[in-house]
Amino acid sequence: MLQLYYAPRTRSRRVLWCLEEIGQPFDRNVLNLRAGEHKKSAYLAINPSGKVPALVDGEEVITESAAICMYLADKYADARLAPAVNSPHRGEYLRWMFFAVGVLEPSFTDKRLGRAVTPKTGWSDADDVLTVVSQAMQNVPFLVGKSFSAADIMVGSMLIWADSEGLIREDAVLGDYVKRLTCRPAYLNSE
Repeated sequence: MLQLYYAPRTRSRRVLWCLEEIGQPFDRNVLNLRAGEHKKSAYLAINPSGKVPALVDGEEVITESAAICMYLADKYADARLAPAVNSPHRGEYLRWMFFAVGVLEPSFTDKRLGRAVTPKTGWSDADDVLTVVSQAMQNVPFLVGKSFSAADIMVGSMLIWADSEGLIREDAVLGDYVKRLTCRPAYLNSE
């Protein structure tokens, strides 16, 4: 059985959501970060970096939320959370998976911390990044093709978090997208 090590109100939520979407049974192992459970030897044996989430699947240990979501989407292909490797939408899917953690997340982190974005940063400020997502969402329900995918989990989780932190400007397209995502039963079950 899949074993998820996670902590509430962290990037672990993405993986919980993904697990709920694929519908496979899994055990939840909650770590109390304030008590330092993620830095104890038992967990460090699973993830030496002491970060959450971590997924154990038999002998496989996968860390990093995007990697875990990609692993699950590919392994449980029947859930249709990822286009097939030979699909014309695969590149678009990969783009959004990496965009979420490589561009969207750092831009919102900078905005939340009040850090200025410079040319050396490697990404745009949060408002410019939001424009990219909003433009991509024009007249489509989801980021890749017309189907919900793990890319929506990754990008959507960032938008949901940023909105809860007051970091998103008013945007009807993004607002509708977030509403579509937060109404999904798997999202609601991941709380």
